[in-house]
Amino acid sequence: MHGFLLIDYENMRGVRLPALPAEYQVLIFVGRSQHTIPFDLTNDAQQFGKRLKWIKIAGDGPNNLDFHLTYYLGTLSAEHKTAEFLILSKDKGFDQVLEHAVGLGVRCRRIESLSKIANTQQSEDDAHFQKALKVLTGIEKKSRPRKRKTLIAQVTSVFQNKEPTTEIERIVNLFFSRNLITDANNALTYNF
Repeated sequence: MHGFLLIDYENMRGVRLPALPAEYQVLIFVGRSQHTIPFDLTNDAQQFGKRLKWIKIAGDGPNNLDFHLTYYLGTLSAEHKTAEFLILSKDKGFDQVLEHAVGLGVRCRRIESLSKIANTQQSEDDAHFQKALKVLTGIEKKSRPRKRKTLIAQVTSVFQNKEPTTEIERIVNLFFSRNLITDANNALTYNF
């Protein structure tokens, strides 16, 4: 799975970069007035070589960095249609544009901790999750389960009742944690 990690450094100054899968590229967005980067971060960054790019924002102004990051998300998602995009930021202002992008088929989400990447990678390599996703994708949107209980029953039937309840719940929870399915007022919305 090819992925991009876009870091809002203005918002996540204490970030450390763990070892990421080789398929990930990292873009770190730095504000115009940020003139120093901690040694620990630059030392972490060296492990990525050409897979990491620093993007220094040229101008000042409210949300300037956010606009630049969103621009890169758009251009990269047009070039890499199957990639996953993670925005590391505590800024909830990204959520609406990400929701719109997910609705257009872009695999993206905002995370506030790099520990979430491990969950993403696990789900990508997870044969059960992939099987359930394939089956649900093959069902017309209007015919997919509308309630969580019905979704659980659908996923259970995918595995012919041979998987334990805990495994079915784990698979269903992955759909929600990855924003592939959202639940508003007890009605499911599919973002794929």
